[in-house]
Amino acid sequence: MGSDVGIFWRALRHGSGDGVGGYGGVVGCSELGCGKVGHGELGRGKVGHDRARSGTIVLPSGAGKSLVGVSAACRIKSSCLCLATNAVSVNQWAFQFRLWSTIREDQICRFTSDSKERFRDNAGVVVTTYNMVAFGGKRSEESEKIIEEIRNREWGLLLMDEVHVVPTHMFRKVISISKSHCKLGLTATLVREDERITDLKFLIGPKLYEAN
Repeated sequence: MGSDVGIFWRALRHGSGDGVGGYGGVVGCSELGCGKVGHGELGRGKVGHDRARSGTIVLPSGAGKSLVGVSAACRIKSSCLCLATNAVSVNQWAFQFRLWSTIREDQICRFTSDSKERFRDNAGVVVTTYNMVAFGGKRSEESEKIIEEIRNREWGLLLMDEVHVVPTHMFRKVISISKSHCKLGLTATLVREDERITDLKFLIGPKLYEAN
């Protein structure tokens, strides 16, 4: 897998910009995450100071999509808005950020219907669901404040999990609400039931890497 990871990061690199500026907490790789066999190149300097492109990464289940996502946030070194499909996945992503990065506990915020953690000014990572961001109905005062914070912040990375199962109209709304320098979609397949995979390419970016 090491050579595959190298190919992926070479695809992710683009130009010679100064990288993405940060707001709030900066996500850094832990020694554990950066040193993991097979994923080591992912956590270290393959991106360097290059500006990351937006796009989609296709990896089979169990191949380490969460580590790829956390490592991407580490390399961009900026704030990250992570979107998952449900509350269980939100908790799993929050755990993965704690496991594979050096970010402090108080810099990770979870936003679900059952867990509306206080949005701190120094939050480096906010993990929520597509539904929570795209919801168009009346919100509680607490939820509205969090959504306003999400809208008003310019995120370094918009990290989107399981992009093949999320309806296209929801993607459009999420992307219109959140501002980010880089969008990264993670999925096990680019096959969609609605056959609108080309819409994802337009909304997120091209396929950057696919494991065979």
